[in-house]
Amino acid sequence: MNLGSRLEEILKDRGMTVTQLAREAEVSPQTLYAMIRRDSNKVDMNIMARILQALQMELAEFVELAGREAPAGRKQQAAAGAEEKTAKEEEREETTEKRSGRREMETYLL
Repeated sequence: MNLGSRLEEILKDRGMTVTQLAREAEVSPQTLYAMIRRDSNKVDMNIMARILQALQMELAEFVELAGREAPAGRKQQAAAGAEEKTAKEEEREETTEKRSGRREMETYLL
């Protein structure tokens, strides 16, 4: 689970809005929304420190769920993304094989 997902989960658990956290952490709501939407794992340490302070949490506590399984919806999205990636890789391999075959044919004919 990435930091954005974890933040969203904590806010839901606490019944807190992004706007409330932004106000308390003195961070723009846009920054928090972007972090959540992108499910980011890259966050400025100063911003993370403000978020943790506003949530009255330690970093270890914040990321404790990182090792747990993602909700079913996210698993399905990840699986679909992996299938799509595999299909694209196969398509690339086929294209590469065709090009290679053309080159061999051109070399043979020349």
